[in-house]
Amino acid sequence: MLNVHHPSSCQFLCSVLSAKDWPNSIGKEVAFWGKSNVGKSSLLNALMQRKNLAKVSKTPGRTQTINFYQIKNKLRYVDLPGYGYACVSKKIQNVWHQHVLDYLLDRNNLCFVCILVDSKRDIHPQDLQVADFLQKSLVSVQWIYTKIDRISSIQRQNLELNVKKEHCLEVSALTGQGIVELRSYINHSIEQKNCG
Repeated sequence: MLNVHHPSSCQFLCSVLSAKDWPNSIGKEVAFWGKSNVGKSSLLNALMQRKNLAKVSKTPGRTQTINFYQIKNKLRYVDLPGYGYACVSKKIQNVWHQHVLDYLLDRNNLCFVCILVDSKRDIHPQDLQVADFLQKSLVSVQWIYTKIDRISSIQRQNLELNVKKEHCLEVSALTGQGIVELRSYINHSIEQKNCG
């Protein structure tokens, strides 16, 4: 199995929207998507072992472009603008939405999309709509519960039922719980999938 997550090998590649500005499609890509403020940037920093490589904000809608991160030459992480509530106009959100759809449907080296769900709020109908759209478009999906350090033991028990049902992974960017397992899952999956 390839060890592609050494911190010195991770770097910000580019921040774009339009397809004409996407980087070349060499290697494999894993995209991260979810409702605004679900913790995508914090999770990416934890995965890459780099504290501030992905910009973190408490303001919903901070990620306004498609951000590419290079993990050695073999893999890229792609941080997509969140869906749902954001502190920007509806018109701007619609522009994001169209560019994200272009990426998801046209990027031939996209291996799968991680849909992030805040464990305090559980899976939202919009998350299910996104997953259904991706699966109908033949894009593989992996569910990930974030911020699991912030829920009680009773909430955790209820969460475990959904984890088994939806085959979710559980992570905490703050404590590091589940991060090693997620890295291993990504490494294994990109080796198995015919993408890139």
